[in-house]
Amino acid sequence: MGEWKEHTLEEIAFVVDCEHKTAPIVNNSEYYSIRTTDVKDGRIEFENADRVSSETYFQWTKRAW
Repeated sequence: MGEWKEHTLEEIAFVVDCEHKTAPIVNNSEYYSIRTTDVKDGRIEFENADRVSSETYFQWTKRAW
């Protein structure tokens, strides 16, 4: 197994500032809803991040498209 490599967020993710309210949460999805509380010491703590449905993701990020 290789070593971890450090990247900037722009290199590995598409970041969208969405609606300023809490999205409906689902248990299992590939889409994350990252909140400021999920970012600690410059890293995203995915294990605590909420997930949203694909429908919610696309509805809440529509202004980015």
